[in-house]
Amino acid sequence: MLKRSLTMCVACVPLLLVFGCPTLPATCSSDTDCTGSNGVCSNGTCVECATDADCSSGQVCSASNTCVDCNTDADCATDEVCTSGTCGAASGGVDPVAGESFYTANGCIACHAADGSGGVGPNIQDETSAEIFARLSGAASHPVTVSGVTTEDTDNVAAWLNSL
Repeated sequence: MLKRSLTMCVACVPLLLVFGCPTLPATCSSDTDCTGSNGVCSNGTCVECATDADCSSGQVCSASNTCVDCNTDADCATDEVCTSGTCGAASGGVDPVAGESFYTANGCIACHAADGSGGVGPNIQDETSAEIFARLSGAASHPVTVSGVTTEDTDNVAAWLNSL
């Protein structure tokens, strides 16, 4: 049995040399540790950005530390809205009033305050619709999920938060 295990280990070494080991999230103590990785060091982790200055011209740093076109409607041209980090024409389907109703009906106020500025939970005023959907649907870490949440719901919530 030992001989068989050793043979398997020896056979795996060339595969590791060719394909390498899976990479782990880059940890850091300064931006220089992130060279060739994601860019800057923020709270011990290499991320794409920590501030807007870390992004290309015309982009801003999102709450998830990625460079996006916008966090709020204010980052877009006058006739555009920010949806999931991208500026675009306002669609008739986005309803900030419905977003406020969803936010209130699902108890978001209890943790994130009446305006999304935070309290027990974090400030979510700059979160995109995609980030809100990921959290409420259970795809990303969040203490509460909302059964049946749709992207339309989170588009509306993000539109309402962006309007504040």
